[in-house]
Amino acid sequence: MGHSVQRVLYATDAAQPAASRPFRRLSPDDLPEGAAEVPIRVFRTRPPYEFGFSPGLWAALRRDIPQADLVTVHSVNLFPQYAAFTTALRAGVPYIVTPHGALDPWLMRNSPLPKRINNALWQRRMLAKASAIHFTTDAEAELAGEITAATPHVIVPNGLDLARFAERRAGESFRRGWLQEYDGPVLLFLGRIARKKGIDLLIRAFAQAAVGRECMLVVAGPDDEDLTPELLATARDAGVEHRVRFVGPVYGEDQLEALGAADVWALTSHTENFGNAVVEAMAAGCPVLVSTEVNLAVQISAAGAGVITGLAVEEIAADIGSLLDDPQRRAALSASGQAFAQRFDWSIVAPQLIEVFQDVAARQRTPRNGR
Repeated sequence: MGHSVQRVLYATDAAQPAASRPFRRLSPDDLPEGAAEVPIRVFRTRPPYEFGFSPGLWAALRRDIPQADLVTVHSVNLFPQYAAFTTALRAGVPYIVTPHGALDPWLMRNSPLPKRINNALWQRRMLAKASAIHFTTDAEAELAGEITAATPHVIVPNGLDLARFAERRAGESFRRGWLQEYDGPVLLFLGRIARKKGIDLLIRAFAQAAVGRECMLVVAGPDDEDLTPELLATARDAGVEHRVRFVGPVYGEDQLEALGAADVWALTSHTENFGNAVVEAMAAGCPVLVSTEVNLAVQISAAGAGVITGLAVEEIAADIGSLLDDPQRRAALSASGQAFAQRFDWSIVAPQLIEVFQDVAARQRTPRNGR
């Protein structure tokens, strides 16, 4: 079976998650490296922005989906997903839903009312009528539970371009330019600043671990939920405001230098369906500390590729302190983490994903009336 797939991406011009305010439109700088090599069709978002509403996107999907062999619907809850699944259903074109962790019980419990209404009105139907639900880990599939029980599941991890992380950076330019030449141990969180990431837990745990130790916590990433003031207050209340640095988003070379500066990389999420940033950190040689709620945690533990911690502040603090005090253990985790990360390189993952696409697309297309 060949590995040739012709694909076209349809997206809105929203540059941030739909709930972010103020609304910002996509710019060329927001597109990831290599985006120019992929056919991407971007359509203007209109109010209500929080639903990702785009009449132009819907018109294009109605025109183009009937000629497609397969539709992949990424994420849930918003207008683009509604438009894609209803159009595919009416055209009799098979579709796969990749929820990207959005069906995790923690997120479902903490979802605002509009998302719960969407789930009742059309989202359950989208999942039930799909040819398959694509999960990135077994744990993600298990957490989705009865919501997707009637629909076939496929498990294929996320793929990443890991070559850019292969060379371990010294991190000196990051320390010089972002940390005022601080040369002590660095605990790094690098990712989207969001409530689900448990950064408040990490700050409180760091405050306990920092007692009697020279260390700094660096929080790097975009703050789409405007949590930084709240997190700064947490650091201030814990007495470590001067030892916690919020540096904002870091990309490209700055990202690689930040990873190079990290003695320990941490993610204490309440929920994480996969964790691209975890794999990138491991590929860059960072010893990683992740919570049990990161769905890769079981695999990381089995491979001895990182430290798995609970969500109790005291446990996180003890694990941070243990890692900071043990350079030999950090070196061993760096090596095992780099080896573990390689299984998620696109050269390994892409053939798995293409096989799923070809299998689903090969099934006979049956005209449907959308009911």
